[in-house]
Amino acid sequence: MVIAVIVGGVVLIALTATDLLLTVLHPTRSGPLSRTTMRTIWRVSLAAATRLHREVIVSYAAPTMMLAQLVGWVLGLWLGFALVYAGHPDQLGYASPDESVAQGLPDALYLSGASLTTVGFGDLVAQTDLLRLLTVAESAGGLAVFGAAIAYVLAVYPRASEIRVMAGELACVHNDHDAAELIVHGGVSRLQALQRDLIQLDESTQRFPILYYFHSRDPDASLTTAIHAASLISLQLRFGIALNTLPSARWHGCILDIALTRVIDHFRKRYHPGGDSDGDWSSDHPEVDRRLADLRRAASDVTGESAEDPPDRAALAGLLGRSHVFLSELERWHLYPHHPM
Repeated sequence: MVIAVIVGGVVLIALTATDLLLTVLHPTRSGPLSRTTMRTIWRVSLAAATRLHREVIVSYAAPTMMLAQLVGWVLGLWLGFALVYAGHPDQLGYASPDESVAQGLPDALYLSGASLTTVGFGDLVAQTDLLRLLTVAESAGGLAVFGAAIAYVLAVYPRASEIRVMAGELACVHNDHDAAELIVHGGVSRLQALQRDLIQLDESTQRFPILYYFHSRDPDASLTTAIHAASLISLQLRFGIALNTLPSARWHGCILDIALTRVIDHFRKRYHPGGDSDGDWSSDHPEVDRRLADLRRAASDVTGESAEDPPDRAALAGLLGRSHVFLSELERWHLYPHHPM
């Protein structure tokens, strides 16, 4: 029984430390405990918001996840070390001779908490060299976990704001006409900035998966708005805008398409694994001809020029299908109204 308690404590410490290191330090992975915690809280929040018809509930999901992660790391180390101490009750004692001997788990929890928080009252101490070193290691772990927690919070929230800013800058793009106007009036520099924003979005959400769960009550500041607008701009560049207006339009469209596809693929793999697998439409899909005509009509209205080059129908169908399926999933998971592609 004593061995099982000690082993349980060691396993809990290892799981907590692994989760903390992966979540805070690894560039593309999150810890297993954090991943499970985030998914569970999101599903509970989404179910409650759907049942009660209160979208505001999901807006508290991400802050709750962060709090749960921080509390989980502290509790994991606290309980893990306490179990190790509890496996050696005869090696713990009070510094004062008037105090009774240690009484097992309650005293082990007390010693673990005092060591983890570096309070160090000194009234209950380890009486062997090995346990003394263990309390020192726990104190170092406590400093590390609190420092990492602060760094984690300070790293996540600025990136959440960056996503809101990106969405806000693209909130003016609601349709093909708006996309054509942004391309014409924003110029190449605006398109390059959008490409950087998409790459940054992909890197940030891989670095901190919790960013996906930051739900904005303002749809214009949401991830859905950013992806929808970027898709419309990419479509307009690749298939709508006349080359006489912007000779590099097709090239910029391909670059944006690559960045956008990377974002969508990573999001669907990580957050929508059970979604619709049929993300690519065939080139003879009935929507392809209609959307191509809409894109070129809108571009002509804005620029006065009509595109004459033959379109890559397979590429158009692929971009339409991926964007449509992903946005439908994203809107469903975040309770946003549907915006057709």
